Amino acid sequence: MILILPRKVEGKTVAERVSKVLNEGLSHIRLEDFDYLLRVDGDVVLLHNFLEENLKGKPDICGGARHAMLIKVSPFLKLMNGKFHPKSDNSYTVYKFMKEGCRIKKRKVQPIILRQAGLHQGNWFFKPKHQSVMYFYDRGKAMWRLGYEQFHVLGSSRFTFWNVFAVFGYLDALIKREKKFDVANFVWHRQVRRLLKLF
Repeated sequence: MILILPRKVEGKTVAERVSKVLNEGLSHIRLEDFDYLLRVDGDVVLLHNFLEENLKGKPDICGGARHAMLIKVSPFLKLMNGKFHPKSDNSYTVYKFMKEGCRIKKRKVQPIILRQAGLHQGNWFFKPKHQSVMYFYDRGKAMWRLGYEQFHVLGSSRFTFWNVFAVFGYLDALIKREKKFDVANFVWHRQVRRLLKLF
């Protein structure tokens, strides 16, 4: 079954709007009837062997938090009650699955991303046309809620200048002590462990 969700919805951030439309779409189907959920951005093309190669080993999640991910339905129902987090559609899902010891797999076959993105242009200053300053600011606030440690947030500026606004968003959320997600401690400890391995 294919669900196309083109409708514009209201929400303060991109993640909230995406989550809202995904959950609305999922409310029209019986997830229990399916083994996997394929969540794909509208500006992505999948190669003919995307599913076959990425489903090898039957992962609980295949793919990171961007563009296209395969999610096994049974843990999605158990851990997420069959819904994406209302304030973080992809990142929260990946970290929740990791925290609970699920099998996370990187994609063997990558999706083709049609839109321009700063990182893919090789230009540190380039700002993608589809992203505003508020997009990056909200991204920083989401990093706080997810439990990202400070060096990770500061380091994101090496990819594009515009991530400086993510740092400001992170600091704003830190100063206001915004409520963190239930995966925050897990994410923070995981990132600190990875940092310590570098030294």
